[in-house]
Amino acid sequence: MSSEMLLVLKNRISHHGQSNIKTVCDTWDQFHSSEDYDVVFSSLCPAIHDEKSLAKMEGYSQDYCVLLTVARNSHSQIRQDLHRILTDQPLVGLSPDVIYILNLLYANEKYPNVKFYKIRTEPEMTIEEAFETYSIYYGIFGFNNTASLDKIYHYLKNFSQNDICRDHVEMNLALVYWQK
Repeated sequence: MSSEMLLVLKNRISHHGQSNIKTVCDTWDQFHSSEDYDVVFSSLCPAIHDEKSLAKMEGYSQDYCVLLTVARNSHSQIRQDLHRILTDQPLVGLSPDVIYILNLLYANEKYPNVKFYKIRTEPEMTIEEAFETYSIYYGIFGFNNTASLDKIYHYLKNFSQNDICRDHVEMNLALVYWQK
């Protein structure tokens, strides 16, 4: 859903002389295609979290699916704070644990492979970029009404320094891949 991230990918594709990779800038919920793809790859997409969304992913794949997702004990200061503001509940993790995805695949007679990675970073975004990102993210979970959006913007405005939001993120990532 990020045109800037796709531009980075397109530049890397071009730099490596690849021409057989198609990118699409869309949200998972809005994406529809009549095409099948050799590999369907998703990176940190909170919309791929249940049996229906995994089936949709497999439906577009001719052969393999690759899912980079969050694993247990991942933390983002901004997401923890916003979650508490929007729900009055502490955020346990950034998304359902990858074990749920692995169990769904295994229950459907898939034999996924998994590789874990740990990343620590302090990403920076302008208030406008952060508001767009977190509005979309929390909109997936139904927090897209005016009151929720106002809370998100107010938090980001107070959290920022010189109109820049700097998050403190510790990510445990799981790269899951399986044959359709």
